[in-house]
Amino acid sequence: MRYIAKLPEPADFTAWKQSGERLGNSDWIPDWNKLQNPEKASLKRSLMAEQRGVCCYCERPITDDDSHIEHIDPRSSATGRALTVDYENLLCSCLREKTPGKPFTCGHARGDWYGPGYISPLEPDCSSHFAYRDDGSIWPANEDDGRASETIARLRLDDPILKAMRKGALDGIYSADDELDASKLRALARAYASPNALGLYEPGFPSMFDYLFLRN
Repeated sequence: MRYIAKLPEPADFTAWKQSGERLGNSDWIPDWNKLQNPEKASLKRSLMAEQRGVCCYCERPITDDDSHIEHIDPRSSATGRALTVDYENLLCSCLREKTPGKPFTCGHARGDWYGPGYISPLEPDCSSHFAYRDDGSIWPANEDDGRASETIARLRLDDPILKAMRKGALDGIYSADDELDASKLRALARAYASPNALGLYEPGFPSMFDYLFLRN
């Protein structure tokens, strides 16, 4: 998980929320169930760009066809119902739909869970809670960190599919050059842990590269 610095909400999203007022509809109340395309699609693109093209939780690369808009404070909660169109409460998580019989992680695995144990990508120190190994596995950076343990379990961040994806990204750095010395390896890892010229994290999992090659 990597810290996401929220940007100002998209202008067209703001305009949609104010559309009733502009049309003289005093009863207009912007609500998630009223949000449709093109405003909803534009909102999602803004969230993906804000996250540099990776899932807000597992950091794997995402596309429009393989992601969904995530509410930090769930729409089902008493407080979340008032935040359904609050841009500060919105992120973009992997997987478009929760398909029965198929593995699901991150936002869909989390469901409506929200509370003291939840580590949010909006916490500036969120990445410090997690550690990684060369096999692609993820662990609490501190074995006594109950929030990290619960977040990993609830979001299924240790799912075998995610572990294999992280391992594949690591294999890419190790196979880039059989003669990489320590300085070249760190330079390559630094590139992977930073946005590219298009503003995207490639090949994803920037916190893992940061932890394994740069932070330690």
